[in-house]
Amino acid sequence: MMMSEEEPMNLVVEPQGVPRRATLLWVPGATHDSAAIYRGPMEAMASKGYRSVALRLRKSRCTSLGNYVRQVEESLMELEEPVILIGHSLGGALVQVLLTRQRDAAKKACGAVLLCAVPIMSFCQYLRFFLYLYCKFFVPFIMVVLTLNVAQLVGGGYCCRSSRRCRAIGFASDPNSVTITGTRQSFEEYHEGIAKVESIPLLLGLLCYAITAPSDPKESSGTTAAVLAAEQDVLTPLWMHQSTAAAWRTSVQPISNQGHFVSDEGWDSTLVPVLEQQLELFTSRKGLD
Repeated sequence: MMMSEEEPMNLVVEPQGVPRRATLLWVPGATHDSAAIYRGPMEAMASKGYRSVALRLRKSRCTSLGNYVRQVEESLMELEEPVILIGHSLGGALVQVLLTRQRDAAKKACGAVLLCAVPIMSFCQYLRFFLYLYCKFFVPFIMVVLTLNVAQLVGGGYCCRSSRRCRAIGFASDPNSVTITGTRQSFEEYHEGIAKVESIPLLLGLLCYAITAPSDPKESSGTTAAVLAAEQDVLTPLWMHQSTAAAWRTSVQPISNQGHFVSDEGWDSTLVPVLEQQLELFTSRKGLD
């Protein structure tokens, strides 16, 4: 497979030796600024004919929900169809807002994969999510409030960065190394790449969205979404994804032996098969084979 830079900010992984079936636009969450962190799965998908574009989001403490959504929309509209969106965590929330608020963008996407996505399709569930964070991760939650930086929750931030917090919140096990990036990194090297900043206004914007979220996003967007959740996710547990799956009229597809970052060892035999199955459903439904 060949890698190139379509834009200075977005890594592109091209299929080589097989026809292109679809383009995957990967949208990162609070963990990383760029979805290039998932280069390993991108390479696996490239061998099946999927071209991947790893979106790099421009972030600050004050970046609004609308700004984030525009960044995703601009990248989506520049891509050759068909396009499938893959959003992780907060990135999954951005994908849902985009599909239900921007009809032109929704028409261009032939499907969306919500990977450990923050639950925003139910106002009550979104509030429950915050209450859960407060009770389960009290110290990280307080650090987010004090620094006005959501990246603190996952062990990031400019100061008081914590590899211990990153391990506890993002992984099912206690890793010494990480291979999701396409090469083997020590955990310390991986932690250095954790985002330095994530926006509080983004969370508030999602709260406002949750109040007015459509009861039937599949109908309002005209797009099908798959809900994938890690079985050992402590940040957004399996039960938390039920409201998202119900809203999109689908079921939760569990990913075994993975934490919230879906970056534990064995991702190639747990995440990749589930993801490939969902992509196959999207492409066959659209007659793209």
